[in-house]
Parts: sequence; C-alpha cells; structure tokens
Amino acid sequence: MIIEREYKWAAAGPCDFAAFQKAPALADFARARRKIIVVDSYFDSTGSALQKTKTALRLRSVNGRYEITLKGDSRIKNGLASRPERTLKLSAKSRARAMAALRAFFAKNWPALEGLRRLFIIKNKRTVWDIKSPALEAEICFDDCIIIKQQKSLKFYEIELEYKKGSASAFTRLAAQLTKQGGLEYSKKSKVATAAELL
Repeated sequence: MIIEREYKWAAAGPCDFAAFQKAPALADFARARRKIIVVDSYFDSTGSALQKTKTALRLRSVNGRYEITLKGDSRIKNGLASRPERTLKLSAKSRARAMAALRAFFAKNWPALEGLRRLFIIKNKRTVWDIKSPALEAEICFDDCIIIKQQKSLKFYEIELEYKKGSASAFTRLAAQLTKQGGLEYSKKSKVATAAELL
C-alpha cells in the first residue's frame, strides 16, 4: 500500500471554486487543466465487516476506465488527511465486467465474508489542475458531486490538494497559502464521511 496525502477544503458551490482558483499561489504553479467524470461506488459485506475495521472498498470509473481501491483508516492533522491505500487498475471495458472483477477481489481477500453490497455512489464532475514546480508535483481537484444512497441524494462540493511527489514541506506551505488566499476553511467531513451519514 501507499500513503495518500491530501488537504481538503469545504466549498459551498461553484462561486467558491472560482474564488479559490484566483489564488496567486495557483497562478504560479498550475500547468494543465482537464475535466473528468468520476463515479465512485463503495461496498461492504452484509455484516459491515469492512466498516468495523475502518476499511473502505471502492470501485471507481474515470471516463469509462475502472479500478478497485482499498483504503485504510484516515488520519487528519492540521487539515492534512493521510491514509494507506492500494489500487488495482482493471482491463474491464464495461461495468458488468468491472463488477465481476470486484466480486473476485472481494472473495479472494475476504473468503470468510459473504454478501457483497453497495453502500452508496458518488458521481463527480471533477476539474483537475496539475501543480508543478521544481520542488513539488501535486493535483488540485474541484469536485462537483452528487452523493446517492438508494432514494436519498445530496449535493456536495469540495476542493482537494493531493500530493504526488517532491518536497513535503513545499506541499504544506502551498496548502497554507491556498487556505489564506482562497478564503476557505479545511473540510471537517469528507465526501465519504458525508455519504456514510446517509446510511
């Protein structure tokens, strides 16, 4: 597993995105921008065995490409969220085949558990800015989401700064600059934590 590290800011909507994007720190380092469609489905056993061990099992589709991610317990300190995660990229070209791969992954890793069930879906229209400097590579994502659980749905906006490689101190400094310049506070709840409350 790798350790994912990211800062998250709570946003009220597109106006907060626009204000944050004007931060001088981004003008210095943003190199490329792209839009993607991300659909995340989270799963557990019928007995919620994974949740009890603070483990998250996710099937992600990014513009039609699929991957399975296993996430460990998240720790947050001074706005920085870190957690272990392992990702398996799939060759599946359809959701049906991706689901078959997910069921096989579940059976292999938790042979004693039965009843794989979907907890919720997060549909995300994500705008990604690549951040590059001599000291740091990162991504900043502007997430326009709908969280869906059966008949319930919730609109959710969030900004994430994810570390890729380079100086950890430069990453921390950039997050502090963006917090000051963007005028937003760090998130108190992630998309996944918010979705869990709909259960």
